[in-house]
Amino acid sequence: MTARVLAILLVVSVGLNLLAGWAYLGQRDQAVASGVRQGQATAAALQCSEGTEKLEQQAQVREQAAKPKIDAAADAARRRQAEAQRILSTPAAVPGDACASAEARISAWWGARP
Repeated sequence: MTARVLAILLVVSVGLNLLAGWAYLGQRDQAVASGVRQGQATAAALQCSEGTEKLEQQAQVREQAAKPKIDAAADAARRRQAEAQRILSTPAAVPGDACASAEARISAWWGARP
């Protein structure tokens, strides 16, 4: 082989090595960037989980604090519903006169209020 052919082969070899090195560096940079993104995503997910757990604990504390008030409101609602049903099931005070019956019922209700 002549020196000219060897020089061409050497140039081609160096060029291919440069391309391979460039491709390697590009892949390495992508792998590093992917690892960084994965680490950031993992850290964000952990923070989110910790925040969610704290919110759940706060919700449980608030639920326990509100339970007596919720129970009292439910009892009051049951009493009022029972009273409403009693009022509605009471026969008309003045049969045949809806207005007079309504006035009598309202007067009785108004007088029974605390």
